[in-house]
Amino acid sequence: MPPPSASQVEQFGGGIEVEHAFNQDLVTAFETATDGYTMVNAPLNWTPIRGNATVLTLSTNDLFDVVARRHSSILKDYAPLAGRDVRLSARLRYSQPRSTALRPPARR
Repeated sequence: MPPPSASQVEQFGGGIEVEHAFNQDLVTAFETATDGYTMVNAPLNWTPIRGNATVLTLSTNDLFDVVARRHSSILKDYAPLAGRDVRLSARLRYSQPRSTALRPPARR
C-alpha cells in the first residue's frame, strides 16, 4: 500500500490538550482542600473536501475519566466536573455572493 499523498495528509488534523491542576491545600478556615488532577483532551479533525470550509471533528474530553474539581468553584464539594465525553461535530461555513450594488464606484 503506498504512503498517503500530501493532499490526503492535509485533510486531517488533531491534537492533544493536557490540563493539570495541583493540589490546593493552603486554605482558609472556611475552605476545604482540593485534590489535583490531570485531564487529557484529544480532537481529530477531517476536511472531507479540499478547499472547502466543511470540517468534521471527533473529540474526546477527559480521555481517562478522572474525577476533577475546580478549587474556585462553590460546587466543588458537591459536584465534580463532567467526566469523559465523546463528540462528533460538523462545522459548515458558507458565504453569500457579494453584491456589486453595495460597492462604491471605481475611481479613475
